[in-house]
Amino acid sequence: MSINVISEIGYCLNRLDTIVKRLKAELFKSSLNKDEIHRLLAECKGDLDRLAVLAKYYNDASFLNQFFKLSAVGQKAHEQIDFKTFFEELLNLPKINVDEVSSLSSYLETLLILFTHAFSKLGDEYYREKLYALIPKMESLIERISIASGRSIGAKLGAILGLTSTWGLGENWATSIIYLQALEIAINKTLERLNVKAEGGFKDKFKKLVEEINDPKFLELEKILPAPFWDLRNKVVHEGYEPSNEELDTIVEWTSRILEKLRTI
Repeated sequence: MSINVISEIGYCLNRLDTIVKRLKAELFKSSLNKDEIHRLLAECKGDLDRLAVLAKYYNDASFLNQFFKLSAVGQKAHEQIDFKTFFEELLNLPKINVDEVSSLSSYLETLLILFTHAFSKLGDEYYREKLYALIPKMESLIERISIASGRSIGAKLGAILGLTSTWGLGENWATSIIYLQALEIAINKTLERLNVKAEGGFKDKFKKLVEEINDPKFLELEKILPAPFWDLRNKVVHEGYEPSNEELDTIVEWTSRILEKLRTI
């Protein structure tokens, strides 16, 4: 399954959670800002509609992924597939309740129509009553979808990618940052463990470490390490550059090779 779907679901959940917090804040005010409540509810409905589409795609993709995975395992083991167990596993996959999302969206649509046409007739207490009923439903939905979609890490990543997409920071950038920061921390910790003081930038520290270790494997690695690796690192870490797939492969390959060698020290 594409991480884009998980990212988008995480982004929607993050937005919905923010809207719920803002609605709660409105409830604490002595006089409600009805226009603001209308705006928040309209945003909420838009996010729910988007979430319903993503949820259906997520469920279908999860089903297909598991189907092919189970089929491949059975073929690899050269065993006859137990179809009863096979389909039980497929049916028990965590799913997002699309109907629940759509139902809540429809409820919001009705509520917005009512608020719009009876704006002058409805007092603050009526608004409070509806919000007190709506907010727990929203919180419960967010929690269930978070669990069903395995939100813990995936959605947190999705939320930040959704927020940073405005500046062109996407999945390749995030993956590169993880690899490159892991490499920098590994080098710093190795220098500390060897009680070696190194000044300058990251590249200087790496060279100092190679000199200190004085291992033919590391010396050879430094010689063949491509110059574009260092240029890419600076652009990704310091300029927020989104690497291409080929550039990402370069970062992953060389970072992995260095980390593997550091693990042997």
